[in-house]
Amino acid sequence: MSALLREHGVATADFLKMDIEGAERAVLLEGPRDWLPRVRALQIEVHREARDKLREMERVLETAGLDCRRDTRHECTLIATARTP
Repeated sequence: MSALLREHGVATADFLKMDIEGAERAVLLEGPRDWLPRVRALQIEVHREARDKLREMERVLETAGLDCRRDTRHECTLIATARTP
């Protein structure tokens, strides 16, 4: 994600929607996370392959300074927003 944001000249993403078909674990848990503080709001659909890691993904987002919750209509969708000072 860092390279993708850099490649497209994105310093800060106001809203990032991720529907990455099962790659959630790789992006949020296994890869670099330096890009997360540059995102103000994030919506990520977590597919079956990674649902056992939902709580861990929430912790990663919260550690990056985002408030995280599950969508009430789709419990496997995480919504994270930057904390306001």
